[in-house]
Amino acid sequence: MRRSLTKALAVLISGVLISPMSAGVAHAELSFGSSSFGSSGLSETRDKKAVEFENGLEEFFIATGRTKTDNAEAIADDYYQRAVNGELYFFDDMFFTDYIESERLYVVANSIPPERIDDEIAIIKQNTSFLNPDDEKDTGEIGVRVDFENGHYYSVQVYVG
Repeated sequence: MRRSLTKALAVLISGVLISPMSAGVAHAELSFGSSSFGSSGLSETRDKKAVEFENGLEEFFIATGRTKTDNAEAIADDYYQRAVNGELYFFDDMFFTDYIESERLYVVANSIPPERIDDEIAIIKQNTSFLNPDDEKDTGEIGVRVDFENGHYYSVQVYVG
């Protein structure tokens, strides 16, 4: 059941990222836990909105019970570079997934037009606010990378475990 819960969570978040209009349905179905953790620091070289979105994603996944690790972060960075370099196929130019069962690795990547980034930030913050701290927590590692390149925001979330 844990594996299906993890996949459902990843698909739910990915679906919200590519379809903001469906967020109302997603809000009602989320109930995993709560936290106010944000991790990535804002540096002068990173896009402010990218950092805000990355922090929001990390906060959400940590609130669901995932642990941010260097291993998962390195995988997210690798997939991010592959996305920027045009090595990933984005369905509808927006959505990519990869699942490697032998490594218990699930990757979700999104290409987000700049005019939609504020909506995506608002959606992840709202989803986090709907989490219930008393619900069962997920387990495993999380890595997140968001940045702005080539005229798009690229978001990569990695789940290990």
